[in-house]
Amino acid sequence: MDVDKLDLLESRLLHLVNLVAELREKNRLLESQVAHLEGEITTKTEELNRLKRENEEVAQLREESKNLLKERDAIRLKIEGMLTSLEKTGLSGL
Repeated sequence: MDVDKLDLLESRLLHLVNLVAELREKNRLLESQVAHLEGEITTKTEELNRLKRENEEVAQLREESKNLLKERDAIRLKIEGMLTSLEKTGLSGL
């Protein structure tokens, strides 16, 4: 009977040892996955920051373009007004 108890104990200990080994391997794999995912997060964060900077630059360029178009229209209107004045005074043929 004592031998049966020792055999049962040995069986349970072997099962626990195998279980611990299996859990350690799973933990190692999970740690590897975490490291990989943390690397991806870093990469994506850097990409997001780059895209934000580019978006700000595009917004600035868009605003600058709008301002330049307004200036161009104002200059065009001024020139048209000057040409009209010249035509009225008869100096356009000089």
